[in-house]
Formats: sequence, structure tokens, C-alpha cells
Amino acid sequence: MDPSNLNRDALSRDLEIKGYSVVPGVVSEEDCDNYTRQYSDWVAKFGDDPPFSHDSLMHYYRVGHFDATWRVRLKAKPVFASLWNTEKLLCSMDGIAIGIPPELGKGKFRDEGTNWFHLDQGRTRRGLHVYQAAVYLEETTEEDHCLRVIEKSHLFHDKFQKAFPDAMVLDDEENEEEFFPFKPEWTSWFKEQGCTERIMAVPKGGMVIWDSRTAHDAVLPKRGRMHSDRWRYGVFVCMAPAIWATDEDYKTKKFAYDNFRSTAHWPAQKNIVFRSTTGNPYTKDRQHIYAVETMPDIEKTKEAKLLAGLERYDFKDGSPNDPGWSPTWDKSSVFYPRYSDRT
Repeated sequence: MDPSNLNRDALSRDLEIKGYSVVPGVVSEEDCDNYTRQYSDWVAKFGDDPPFSHDSLMHYYRVGHFDATWRVRLKAKPVFASLWNTEKLLCSMDGIAIGIPPELGKGKFRDEGTNWFHLDQGRTRRGLHVYQAAVYLEETTEEDHCLRVIEKSHLFHDKFQKAFPDAMVLDDEENEEEFFPFKPEWTSWFKEQGCTERIMAVPKGGMVIWDSRTAHDAVLPKRGRMHSDRWRYGVFVCMAPAIWATDEDYKTKKFAYDNFRSTAHWPAQKNIVFRSTTGNPYTKDRQHIYAVETMPDIEKTKEAKLLAGLERYDFKDGSPNDPGWSPTWDKSSVFYPRYSDRT
């Protein structure tokens, strides 16, 4: 997007107060159509047996290394650069969302009253660490398949941990990627603090961005919705200052890049590479033949390699390297990063 069209003050204010914001115009409508065509042509290869996903969410088939996936990341970079006050960013190699309309007999409709709220930031990371985002290549209304958040829940991240001492416990043997599904009493507790559920309508080419301490999930399409033929096409993007990464982080990112692997949301610190799965991980099928096999040219560019951690930024060139602060960690954690060589 054109950075001059970005209202940084309004964006920062939304994130600080509500924990989320919607940014329009990140990707042009023409580019959205081109990218969705890439994805839809790929889905068509599967015929009547669509690619495996978790209710549209997928990081299998090497989808994090599609040409379209990388192009969306690059277009989202100005938003993150504005927030972090630096162009020297690393990105996660997150997955995508492709949701087939349940009206076609594939997939499920929304079940009102249910949720799968979760947090992606545990108790080892203190305060703000990263912003997560989803870029929508098709418009989504509150009736469609879209993100839902618990507004202002990021403000109670520390208080929540004190109220539930056994919640979000992380060690080096379990749940390294930091995915913490809610118990019903957790959701109730946040609502008692005055937090409310919000479903995110996002225009085509827009991006919803949220503080990683914000509880969230996704809602399925509503039965009887107006646009019964509307697919879900989204790309998940997270970026953070590269100077926060350690040498070990760079090694992890290089492994993911070289091996076409997907990663968890964390772009710079303690990034987790998902297991090598090119097809449906639960069945012995031949869907793997449709996995991405060739690295797209866009991924080989200097800008993409810098974002992926294949090349290093010059932190001594006089331009900003960070927002003026570094993330805070629970230093007793085995995950506390020890910086080594960041130049």
C-alpha cells in the first residue's frame, strides 16, 4: 500500500485502546483478483476432494511459499513499518485461509453460542511483543467467515495470568508455538472485566491487525447470509523489528525458508517451524502432489530475503532499527532470548 495513505495515529490509537484495527487499501482490488485466482486455480486441482484445512486455516502444502502469499506479505510491510518505526523487519511464514462456501456442501455453517477463543501469547512474554494480522483478498461482512476478537482483552493480559495462575503455562516440551485455547471460565472472566466480543468486517484488500495479547478466534459463515457464494481468502502476516532476533532465530528462519516450511506467528523471537507436511497430515493420500514445489521468483528478491531472514539488515546505517524499546520477557523462562550477534 501507499504509506502516505496510512493514518498511523489512528491505527496506533485503535491498537492501544481496543487491541485491534482495520486498515483498508493494503492490496488493490486488481491484485486481490490476481491472487485469489492463483489460489482458486490451485484448489481446483483437488477436484471433489478439497485441500485439507482446519475450517479454512491451512499451513500444509507449503502454502506459505506461494507466489501470492509472498506478494501479500510485501504489500503489508508498510503498515508494520509504520507501527514499529523501522523498515528493518522480519516476517513470519504463516499460513493462509481458504474457505469454501458451506452452501456448496463443503464445510460448516456458524453455530451461534460456540467459540474457540484463544491467545497466541503466553506468560513468558510480558507486554506487547508483536502484532498479528490477516489480509483479506475478498470482502468479508459480519455474516461471512471472519475474525472475532474480545475487544480490550489485551489490557488484562497480566491480570488474567494472576487470576488464573495455571493458565498459559509454557515449557520447552509442550506447546512451543504458544496456542492457548480458552476454557469457558476464561471467556466469562474477560467479559466481567468489561470486554466485549466483536466480529470484524473487512473490505476487500484490507487488513485486520491485532495485538497478540488480544483473545480471538474466527466465526464460520452464517446460514442464509446475503453472499452465499462468497469464499474466504486471507493471508496471515506478522512482522517485528529484525534487531530483536538472535543468531539462533536467524538459523530457524533460514531452515524454514530453505525447506518450504511454515512457521508460527512469531517473526523475530523464538519462531517455531511447523512439522514437514506437504499434504493432509491425517490420511495417506496423494494430495501432496499439489504442494508448492518451486520457489517463486518474488521469494528470491532481496526484499523478500531480508524479511525472511536470509539476508541481514545494516543496523549501523543511521536509520531507525526499532520503536525505541525492546520486548520484555520473564527472564526465568527457558524461552528468554539471549542476544548474541545482531549486526
